[in-house]
Amino acid sequence: MADGMKPYPAWIKEREEVEEDLGVSMAEGLTSEEVEVRQAKYGFNELAKEPPTPWWKLVAEQFDDTLVKVRPGAGLTDARIA
Repeated sequence: MADGMKPYPAWIKEREEVEEDLGVSMAEGLTSEEVEVRQAKYGFNELAKEPPTPWWKLVAEQFDDTLVKVRPGAGLTDARIA
């Protein structure tokens, strides 16, 4: 949520009350100018994007497994016995 904004419980109010509170009409919608004003004030209606995981971290995660960690030790033990 943008800074200074409080949650608006639109789901518990009647449609007409929400229209009045937000200064909009379901029949007419917002003008282009009003959209620009509200976007400048509240921001775009989208979720924050998380940065992508680096490729090297994805590769490293493939080796984060107990069996992968045990196999080299088992291989060394087997080599000593043989």
